[in-house]
Amino acid sequence: MSGAFASLTGWLPGAPMSTDQWKLLKAGNVASGTLPGIEALGVTPRPLGLFLARWMTRYRKFGRFGVRAKSA
Repeated sequence: MSGAFASLTGWLPGAPMSTDQWKLLKAGNVASGTLPGIEALGVTPRPLGLFLARWMTRYRKFGRFGVRAKSA
């Protein structure tokens, strides 16, 4: 999808993305590295897989008693 066409679709009712969302996508969201990172706050990043099963319990068919899907 071309940039001009994508920016115009934001004005249409029921569009998949708004013009504000298009502007945010164009601006990008990659850290520049000029500011301190999360480590400067004393936070150690950990893999999402350590927490995902516990967080997703509420979405199982029978809550925490439902069958847990095997992760790859």
